[in-house]
Amino acid sequence: EAVRVFVLTVGFSCGSQYVFGRKSWLQAASAAFAGGLLALLLPAQVPWQGIALGSLAASWVGQMVFGGLGQNIFHPALIGYAVLFLLAPEWFSQSSEQLTRWSQWFLIRQSASLGTASFFAVIFSAAVLLYKRWISRLPPFLYLAALGGLSICLGRNPFDELVNGSIFLAAFFFLSDP
Repeated sequence: EAVRVFVLTVGFSCGSQYVFGRKSWLQAASAAFAGGLLALLLPAQVPWQGIALGSLAASWVGQMVFGGLGQNIFHPALIGYAVLFLLAPEWFSQSSEQLTRWSQWFLIRQSASLGTASFFAVIFSAAVLLYKRWISRLPPFLYLAALGGLSICLGRNPFDELVNGSIFLAAFFFLSDP
């Protein structure tokens, strides 16, 4: 299921760029990257129609309405996710049994979003991006420090708040937008 979501999302994102007349290599790569990030946000049970709609919203609304590559005020993948979440929230509400903290790090739950289900996979990918110097170190770590500080101010355990795939996916992939 996860491979199906990923392949369809990237395919629909690149296809919508092609249909709308964006045919350069850089635009296709940008569409593939945004499609890949959208796939990481989607649960495995999303039907192909939802994947097509989310990819179209990401490409058309997320990129083209705001002027194209690098001109968007919101990340295209997040726009595609928001459109699907607003139109069909039932696709996102199916949850599996609760796992322990350790098993959440190393396992991918069937109904979880692909990119947020495995903390270990997100950390490994972020480490590769940092090692290769494809992203700046400062924005993700400032985000994590601010979130940790806010957790302490609100009387919460910063470890529990910070150590999950969603936070690190946002910090290292959406905030830094490699």
